[in-house]
Amino acid sequence: MDLYGPEVIRPNHHYATHTGEFVLDYGPLREFWTFLFERLNKVLKSYRTNNHEGGEIEMTFFREFHRTARLHQTLTHGWSTPATTSIKATCELMMQATSDNRGTLQQLTKDLDEHFVDDSIALSLSPRSCLERLPTDVYFTFVAWMNTRSPMQAYHSDVALTTNPNSIRVANLATVFDYVVIRGHRYYAASRATSGVNSVALCRVSGAGASWIGQIQHIVVYEDATSGVREMFAHVRWFRPVTVSLSGTPWAACQEAFSLQVWEANAYVIDGSEPGPAVLVALGDILAPVACHVVTLEGADHWLTMPLMRAPIIPS
Repeated sequence: MDLYGPEVIRPNHHYATHTGEFVLDYGPLREFWTFLFERLNKVLKSYRTNNHEGGEIEMTFFREFHRTARLHQTLTHGWSTPATTSIKATCELMMQATSDNRGTLQQLTKDLDEHFVDDSIALSLSPRSCLERLPTDVYFTFVAWMNTRSPMQAYHSDVALTTNPNSIRVANLATVFDYVVIRGHRYYAASRATSGVNSVALCRVSGAGASWIGQIQHIVVYEDATSGVREMFAHVRWFRPVTVSLSGTPWAACQEAFSLQVWEANAYVIDGSEPGPAVLVALGDILAPVACHVVTLEGADHWLTMPLMRAPIIPS
């Protein structure tokens, strides 16, 4: 107002003054923003109308949107069919041919489908998966994890010599998935994604309820038909904590309300060499996705994290 005068003020400037109040009422902005719909407006406005009037252009938009939505539903159905079917192979080729569609109407319908489908899912694994050998360190950690979780039943690796006749051999062969949906949130395995942004999660790491933040590297299902063993777990690289205070920064006032935490940037706990949680967690112990931002504190870069928890709406 002082710099430019009241004539430059627009409704959006007023709306911005309520942003903090909205976050307190409804939770993180990501849970109720309308970016997808704003992007649709941009796509629609980019069409050439050729001066059509009288509802013609609206009908064109309507038909194109629903045509694209039906196409995506067909692809989604074909993607879920067995890998040996011709329709699955056709859908894979079509998805690869249109993979660079960020910001398009096709991507919009895909994002909307994923959002509303995920919202009602308690636990679901991605249709795309691969049966493969686990990395050596993950495999041996998994064998040790199995022995810890089931102390009354012994397990051994496929290279170990055991004297226990009741010990179950754990073969190094498991199914790895692109992502998992847990309580309405989708988490991607960083090892199978182009970006690790959607792989950061808050996880429960003890029976007492303690939690830690890390990046999910692998999403794994191990099954052995002979022994009946079936385990679903994630391999996580834990963020390395630091003793840096947010006091005197813009984030200090909301640190408690938003559960903000500071971590060493681009650093992870070294398993077995530093204090930290077990690197394998049951999928049910993944609690919430996490927003991660780089900030400069005390002259060095750090990661600032905020869990994106879905909390009940409490009017102010």
